[in-house]
Amino acid sequence: MVTFGAPTGERQRAPIRRIPSPDEIADAAVWLRDQGIQPVLLKPGEKRPAGRWAGRKLLPFEREIRRKAGRGPCGLAAANSHRFAVRDFDDPAAFQRWRDVHPDVAEALFVSRTPSGGYHVAGRCDDADLGCARACSATGKALLYLGDGEFRAEACVTAIPPTVLTNGTYEPVNWSIGDRIPQIHDLPGSGLLERWNEVDRWDEGAVKDTKNDTKSPPTPPPPPHEKSCEHCEHCEDSVEVAILGCLPSGPGERRRKLFELARRLKAAREYASADASELRDIVLRWHQQALPAIQTKGWAETWSDFLDAWRNVRFAAGSGAIEAAFRRAVASVPPAIAGQYDSPPVRSLIAFARELQRIAGDGKAFFLDGRTAGRLIGCDQTWAARMLRMLVVDGVLRRVSTGQRATGKASEYLYLAGD
Repeated sequence: MVTFGAPTGERQRAPIRRIPSPDEIADAAVWLRDQGIQPVLLKPGEKRPAGRWAGRKLLPFEREIRRKAGRGPCGLAAANSHRFAVRDFDDPAAFQRWRDVHPDVAEALFVSRTPSGGYHVAGRCDDADLGCARACSATGKALLYLGDGEFRAEACVTAIPPTVLTNGTYEPVNWSIGDRIPQIHDLPGSGLLERWNEVDRWDEGAVKDTKNDTKSPPTPPPPPHEKSCEHCEHCEDSVEVAILGCLPSGPGERRRKLFELARRLKAAREYASADASELRDIVLRWHQQALPAIQTKGWAETWSDFLDAWRNVRFAAGSGAIEAAFRRAVASVPPAIAGQYDSPPVRSLIAFARELQRIAGDGKAFFLDGRTAGRLIGCDQTWAARMLRMLVVDGVLRRVSTGQRATGKASEYLYLAGD
């Protein structure tokens, strides 16, 4: 048995900690990979990555994970990306205060105890809430420095159970390898973006490097984020969050993003039945923030396209036919073929495809793309697209036509596996 913390002289004997086997680490890493999260192996006894992880977009194959984990003792971290977020409570009293105020949220999310006595609260955010977290941050990233810890959803990694360090173990409190990572509903209202202690944990001796989660030479820390951004409490019923979540990343996305904005505004209670003219200022704010990424710069074109989108929206965000189909799929008895796959997201994807086929009718193809599939099953869109290709090879699906980005149409499939 490999242990850390051997006794020195007459000092108190350090507790013997069982180091997880390579298979345990590999199983946990594969579980992360199957949910679209980048697993990061750590150096034994440390929180430093054993290799490069930043910038890696493709998820590793299982054989690669097991080969690297089999080289010797190591730890495991999850990359905070693909909407996987962790609230790090370095102060256990702050965690207790947060849990007392938000018991339902604490019960629903993953919780682990850190070697230093703090707590990690983990789950998935949606894109709109990530936009709110970025608006709260002084860095523009969903990485917030709080007086009692951090909120991390970008640009760093977080160690998870069953990792063992020289000073202790990451112990699961409400954390089960194999379960689907829970969703953080209403991130601004969950209290995870707020500060829950009265004394700042930062000291003058060192600050924390959240990318490697290690101590670094003293530098002035960023000002702690004490409250959410000016929009977080009610967020004009998430108007600013909707704008941030619907900004295009480049040319060719303007109309689609305007339609998404219209759907999100329809989901806000005070705007659900509003006249389009009442939304002019909101659309103007979107237009001004989208200007760097769009080719059609004229306000008149943006406004007229939004008016068309507003008139054509049939389902508000989160209440569309595709979301309703997915809810029915996951609530139903999974198809027999799903039992051949050990990944919960893949089983959900198969059940979803069966439900879409029922809606389309026998012999008629249905549309499905990696982005939509990934959003619903809680995985990275690249991973979801790979799983769709796998299901085609396995004969569960047949691809009738391949989607084209230029046309905006998704690929068409037929579900072949039956019930």
